[in-house]
Parts: sequence; structure tokens; C-alpha cells
Amino acid sequence: MKFPSPGRLNKTYIIPSFYGAAFALLIVLMLFMAFIYMNNLIYGAVFFVTSLSIQNMVRTAKNVESVEARVHQVGPLFALEKGEIEIKVSSTKLKQIYFIDFIHRFFEKNSAQIEKSSKERPESLRVEIIPPKRGELLLGRTEVQSEFPFGFFKSWKFIDLKEPLWIYPQRKGESLLNQWNQNPPSAAEEEFQYHEEFTENSSLSRIDWKVYARTQEIYVRKYSREIDQNTELSWDKLEHLPSFEDKLSQLSLWIWECHEHNLDYSLELPHKVFFRNKGSYHFQECMKELALWKAA
Repeated sequence: MKFPSPGRLNKTYIIPSFYGAAFALLIVLMLFMAFIYMNNLIYGAVFFVTSLSIQNMVRTAKNVESVEARVHQVGPLFALEKGEIEIKVSSTKLKQIYFIDFIHRFFEKNSAQIEKSSKERPESLRVEIIPPKRGELLLGRTEVQSEFPFGFFKSWKFIDLKEPLWIYPQRKGESLLNQWNQNPPSAAEEEFQYHEEFTENSSLSRIDWKVYARTQEIYVRKYSREIDQNTELSWDKLEHLPSFEDKLSQLSLWIWECHEHNLDYSLELPHKVFFRNKGSYHFQECMKELALWKAA
């Protein structure tokens, strides 16, 4: 479908659906029968269903025309990975709107539907998207359509979702967990920090059998020296990777793992240094720098 020009945004369109066209044909046949047999009862039925169809057309158009939406980022989004956004939907004219479909090429299922929203109580729609690349993403023109209430007409318009979304580099490369497991510290230098679920990369010597006896689930112990040894993240450590984007993806994975385990970490880039810290703000600042960084 060809997108409309910016001047045609929020302009509402409407056409008969397949069922609407079939229903219109039925009305024509009824009118023909009323004319042939000069039956006033059939004339009355034709005028009645025609007036209902007109009311249905107006209601379908108003249902779409009243839609107002804003997009919000509910969590970190990574390039080429499935993530989730929130679309807050409200009505500008009607008291309530029903069964609204939002369609965009970045949505994982191409479309998402909200069943009901109103002026007083806007509803939130969670949508899974797959961003195509890192950086600042504007969803822009998004199609809104509905066939409510009877499905005889399809109405649609295009709205501009102009709130920015931050897309971080794709997470891929070698996990820090593998490095921690391959280089365990001596027992004298260890201090227990937390338990972690056992994976195929976990060290068998780290299994906490007491926890297994209590819960029947396998966990491994993580220690302070083991954790701290590789949380100085540096661009200089990535010389073996072939491309600029591969290096960004490796750093993205490392920062994500440190953030998920609530670890202190630093990030050293050729043009900027983030000192050792942790928490959501530190995570976002490091990731935004990677998302916006352009190769020289």
C-alpha cells in the first residue's frame, strides 16, 4: 500500500467490505422484488435496512476518526531482536471506541488490536516489534483501521507515532559467563554473592548441592572475585572482531549481562569513558552511546 503524503495524515477513508457488498446486493434484490410485486411491506424492509446500513457506515467512520495514540518504550529494545512497546489509545470524539487495529511493518505480527478504549479511561496496547537497526527509531505513519460494528464497511486512516524509541545494538558474541567459568579464582580470594541457574556452560564444581536438596533445582554459586575480574569493558579487547557492528554487538551483550546480574562495570570507548557504576541510568547511558555511535 502506498503511504499518503503528510498532508493526508488523520484523514479518514471508508469502503464497503466483502460482506457489505453482499448485503448491498441483497438490498437491490429486495428492492427489485418490491417493484415487481408492488409489495409495501418489502419496500418498508428495504428502507429500514438501508437506514441501518447508513448508520453503520457513519459509526464505522467515526470509530476510526476518534482514535488518538501515543507510543511508549517499556523496556530495552535491541536491533533485530523481538521487543515490546506500549501504545496508549484514547478517543477524541466518541465516548468509546471498539476493535481498533494498528498496522505497521515493524510489528512482529504486522497488526495488533485493542478491543475498547474511551475518553475517560485510555487503554494500553502491548505490541511486539523487531527493530531493523540500532539508533533512534520513529515509527511514524501507522495505519489504524476498524470494521466495527457489523463488518459491512472498512474504515482506516494514518496517524503519526512520532515519539522516539531507543534501539540498542544487537546482543551477540561471547558471553562473559563463559569467561568467568573458564577462569575461576582461588578459594582464598572468593566471597559468595548469589546463586544462578545451572546451564550447559556452568562449572560443575560450582553447583550448590544444599540448595538442590531443598528445592530439587540445580543452582551454581557466583563469587565476588569471579564476578569482578572481567567487568572492565573496553573497545581495545575487541580487535579480533571483523567489523564495527560486531564490536558494538559484543559490548551490548556484555553490558546487558552485567546489568542483569546487578554488577559494577566500566566502559572504555576510543572517544568516551564511562566509569565503574551500575543501575538503570548507567546502563541506559552506555547503551545509548553505542546506539548512536557512527563509525569514523
